Amino acid sequence: MIKARLGQQLDLEPWDRGWIRLYETQAVEVFDAARVATTASRMAELIGVLWPMCQELRKSDAKIRLVKRE
Repeated sequence: MIKARLGQQLDLEPWDRGWIRLYETQAVEVFDAARVATTASRMAELIGVLWPMCQELRKSDAKIRLVKRE
């Protein structure tokens, strides 16, 4: 569901003691003002989608299960 809304380039994996890590790797040679703006825009997009999902999960007391990768 997350990848369907935010793109296949995101990775979601178990991290530590029940935590889950969501990340996106970007190749960056130069971190200039344009790249900062692009990165900030992407972060805003991620937060805009993920925060409402987090709020709903907290309300429902749902357990998150990961699909095992092949």
